[in-house]
Amino acid sequence: MATLKGETLDRSSELVSGDYEQYFFPFVPRAVVGGEEDLEQLISTRRFWKVLLEMKELSETEERNRCERLFFDAFAKHTNICYAMAKWVTDPSAPENHRSVLGTRMAMAAAMFVAADTGKLDVLEKQIDRLRKWRNEFEPIAKLPDRRFPSNYVSAVEDLVITPDYRFQVNVLRLAALRSGNLGALKEVDEACAAIHMKSNTLPMVRWDAQTTILEVLPDSPLDTSEGVTEYTFYDWSDTMTFNRIRFGNTWPADDEEKAFIEKLGSIVFQPR
Repeated sequence: MATLKGETLDRSSELVSGDYEQYFFPFVPRAVVGGEEDLEQLISTRRFWKVLLEMKELSETEERNRCERLFFDAFAKHTNICYAMAKWVTDPSAPENHRSVLGTRMAMAAAMFVAADTGKLDVLEKQIDRLRKWRNEFEPIAKLPDRRFPSNYVSAVEDLVITPDYRFQVNVLRLAALRSGNLGALKEVDEACAAIHMKSNTLPMVRWDAQTTILEVLPDSPLDTSEGVTEYTFYDWSDTMTFNRIRFGNTWPADDEEKAFIEKLGSIVFQPR
């Protein structure tokens, strides 16, 4: 916290993308579907909550500009690294890639969360549309076999690194519906999640400079609510889906089902009312 207190918003925004080691917090729960843990990675990061809170204190125009810039700066870095990763594993003569996409993926997720939490549906819609186009462009390259292995089942780039995972996108779309004030859209989103037996959990989130947050609470360290609490409801995949992902791995057509579900929620949230 001493480090964060001395950071400007510009510096914190820059490090949300660059300081990828901050996303390996030891208290983050790991029992999630097929590695889809971007939500936990993000909300366990104090720097992210600092950026969110400080952006909310800006004017509407400046908040919008910073949110858009955070996403597209991270997107540019992220796509460059993904191409470098694919090049390295499919071309033995290419230089080895030493850069991680974790920070850039989390920075895109942070910008999406900010857009959703501040009710900027138009900004979030552009972000999700850009990710959809990027995935369609890159997936054929990502699925090329890794020539460094004798078997051909290894993808050049794992699916989960291409964009923030679908589970995270479900939750930002639900948050956007909530913050938009459109009760009809929120009801439709919740009904869609209930129809596929998703589970919901409400977490009390506190300020970034609280002594203890919900993801750090130990028996002798109660949640620090002295600076206020904001409750967030998040969804997780059903137990059946969790089991099938673990059992079948990459051979189970979960990605297509998740992709279709995101498109369904987007049509609800972004539909003119």
